Amino acid sequence: MFKNLKDIEKPAGKKFLNGDVFFCKVGKSWIRSKHFFKNNKKNGAIICLDFDGVVVDLSECKSHFLKENGFMIEPEESSRQKCLARGVPLKQYREISALVATKHLMELSVEKGAIEGTCYLNKSNDIYIVTSRNEKEAEAIISFMDFHEIIIDGILSVNDRSKLNSLAAISPHIFIDDSLNKLMDLLDKELKCIIELLSECRLFLYENITNKDESLCNLPIEKIKNWEEIKELVDDVIN
Repeated sequence: MFKNLKDIEKPAGKKFLNGDVFFCKVGKSWIRSKHFFKNNKKNGAIICLDFDGVVVDLSECKSHFLKENGFMIEPEESSRQKCLARGVPLKQYREISALVATKHLMELSVEKGAIEGTCYLNKSNDIYIVTSRNEKEAEAIISFMDFHEIIIDGILSVNDRSKLNSLAAISPHIFIDDSLNKLMDLLDKELKCIIELLSECRLFLYENITNKDESLCNLPIEKIKNWEEIKELVDDVIN
């Protein structure tokens, strides 16, 4: 599926020093790179999205396999943080999450309006998926994109590390994630401001069944409830 970027001309891009990987489609082929580069020129906003929990809903499927392994975890309790708090060992949680994210990806519910919303936004804006998945798990996202004929500008895999370096390379105007912990990782030590590297970026927590009880208090993070709101947000930014 992939053509290694070393086999073609090296792009003028920003090298990821911490092992993050960039995937993008050039023509009909997907390319994997340690560099970030822009493949299209658009005049709209630059939008970065998480995939799991924002585009697809893993909660039901993850709950099913957790229960098969003896953990009575309901869908709304299936986030990493809640599972670990309920005594699910990290190794087992990762194995179940990887299984759901790869072999069962095509069985997952798609967030209402996500496919249409992504296609609509990509016409005028740069759209990137920034995922905590590792490379192999990210390849499943590529299969999902191709199957649903979704065109985006790239996928960045951070392999469970902070998303800061990938986001800093892209310099987005908007970043949407369903993990409050991942978003808080992009704030300063006092949790009052967004890290300077992302000073032009607004952070949003995508509300789903696993995080509805999360409180943002005075954090510089906003909630967004669905894909209609995402479309309205981006239209407001570019207008």
